[in-house]
Amino acid sequence: TIREENAAARAVKEIARAALRDGRAVQIVASDAQAVATPDLPPNVLQLQAIYFYAPNFQRSYTMCVPSVLKSLEMIYQANPDMVVISTPGPLGVVGIIAARLLGIPCIGMLHADYAEEIAAQTEDEQLFDPIDSCVRWVYSLVNTLYVPSVQDMRLLEERGYDAANMHALPQPAPSWSDLLTHLFGAKT
Repeated sequence: TIREENAAARAVKEIARAALRDGRAVQIVASDAQAVATPDLPPNVLQLQAIYFYAPNFQRSYTMCVPSVLKSLEMIYQANPDMVVISTPGPLGVVGIIAARLLGIPCIGMLHADYAEEIAAQTEDEQLFDPIDSCVRWVYSLVNTLYVPSVQDMRLLEERGYDAANMHALPQPAPSWSDLLTHLFGAKT
């Protein structure tokens, strides 16, 4: 996500910058390959070593980075987080969920795109929708709280089988990045 030129990538970088400005101990995690390709990253980005790369035929502008699970868990453990926030249902998000479970800390998910819909639209292959949607739904079912862009998105996801009990719409209108950090992590101590 972090090296892409989209709203989600910009949001992740802005959250990292706001955390630095506000003196919050928030670190963003990205694969080292993504970080190297992103010159405007703030210094509070923890870079996990990618050991495998996959670029799907239908989306050449995207490369999935798979981190070393053991090395990643060691680095996250050493960072000693109070909470894990994932913004991808891919390998990095799964590593974040595993780390949160092993450390006994909360894990928050930020769903910013309907991956199954996007991939189905890019490929015109309707058969991809169900397995991708099932996988994404499973990953986000493992988080304590799932934030989605709007109440309308919550309803759509609930119709598709997502658990509404742990879903919340992000505050609207969009707060400042500092306010969003306070909303997600509580008042700065």
